[in-house]
Amino acid sequence: MKTTKKSMTMKIVSIMLSIIMVAGILPITVFATEPAQEMAYISASHDGQFIDDKNGSPMAYVGVALDDLTAIDLDTYGLSDYKYDKDGDGNYEITLLHLYIYVHEVICGGDWNSDVTVTGNPASIYFAGGLFGFEDENLRYNYNGAYPADENGWGFTADRIVLSDGDFIEVAHFSDWNFYADSAYGFHYFTNENGEIHISYSAETGTALPLKLIRVGGGMGGSDIQTPEAGYTVYYGSSIGDATGSVTTDDVRLLNHSAHSQTCLQGLRSRFPPLGYQLQRP
Repeated sequence: MKTTKKSMTMKIVSIMLSIIMVAGILPITVFATEPAQEMAYISASHDGQFIDDKNGSPMAYVGVALDDLTAIDLDTYGLSDYKYDKDGDGNYEITLLHLYIYVHEVICGGDWNSDVTVTGNPASIYFAGGLFGFEDENLRYNYNGAYPADENGWGFTADRIVLSDGDFIEVAHFSDWNFYADSAYGFHYFTNENGEIHISYSAETGTALPLKLIRVGGGMGGSDIQTPEAGYTVYYGSSIGDATGSVTTDDVRLLNHSAHSQTCLQGLRSRFPPLGYQLQRP
């Protein structure tokens, strides 16, 4: 998105899902909303648990209007070198760096200039500590369900990731610097039966919604391989951490959510609070 671009889009969706991963596995959410403008979504976690925003709400795929990011002036933050004009048309792009600043200050309630240590050159920006309140740089991130990298495997940094409507980002921080050695490490997602990752799904009360639970990533690099996860107990309810029942992923890693939570599904169609899921490792 360009800083000079404004547009309005409508999306019609009918179910909201969210997951908290436990036992050191990265959290994910799957949710939907009806934005009146272009949106990006971001979640942030520490040691497998969502961190809270300044109001105590979990940072689980929080929606941010891209138009709101146009007010972020990188010059104000001493980051003018990290401006990015991808196509050379004289207009700077709205990048993931803008989103990070917005989330840190507006959603998390911090002060970027005081809190965040930024090093590295343009196209290699590095957050050495303080981002979203994390004490150091032991971070891992995914962009639209994959590690953002070029064809040679070199990762793109926040100042070179141009945001578009519907983008979703996960930022995970760990205390253990060897987190990547955990065989269960990775970002979890729900996919449809075709293996396509979505953060919103349409559902009808009483009609089964087949979802596949998969894990993406592992190691220090950016593998996009989807590893099916079987035998996981998924608890659902009206909000995160408030379980009213559960389902278990089977040997083909499918969840068929139908009439288990009919009231919640009906409520969701009227934009009530999201249907919450909590995942437990087998």
